[in-house]
Amino acid sequence: MITLKKIKIHYSLIIYIILCGFTGFIKDGLLILSILLIHELSHILAITLFKGKVNRVDLTLIGGLMDVTLQTQSKIKTLIVDSVRPS
Repeated sequence: MITLKKIKIHYSLIIYIILCGFTGFIKDGLLILSILLIHELSHILAITLFKGKVNRVDLTLIGGLMDVTLQTQSKIKTLIVDSVRPS
């Protein structure tokens, strides 16, 4: 697993990108990686808007996992953070 401060990239995602490169589908692999990053960044944006803290982000082939600390336990804020996504 590659670790960059608060972001960890799982081996499955790295192997997928490498396999896409060898099979000629590097554009598709990078597209999936960019979609994953944009999706997770939208969650991070919503968390920071509600004054939360992102402790760690794990990026895997099937998605991202976050360790988050929210100041309040408001159900509406949690719903907004969980459901936000780019249009």
